[in-house]
Amino acid sequence: MEPMKHLPIGLLERYAMKEISIRDQQRVERHVTRCPECLDRLHGQAGWVSGVRLMDRFRKKFIDPPGKSLRKNQ
Repeated sequence: MEPMKHLPIGLLERYAMKEISIRDQQRVERHVTRCPECLDRLHGQAGWVSGVRLMDRFRKKFIDPPGKSLRKNQ
């Protein structure tokens, strides 16, 4: 039996960010049902993407709160 070839990390990143074609989405989903290592890597990518999105929401909330302008008075 030939060893399974793992998916490229870039493909897993695009899948986690939902920036992927239907064909590639199906490829990832088929692969991770048979490859626990790629499934773990995908979970890591999904966690990373969620963390970045959460931090972006916090940044927007605290750096540019509603009713405040980032411009200084001139």
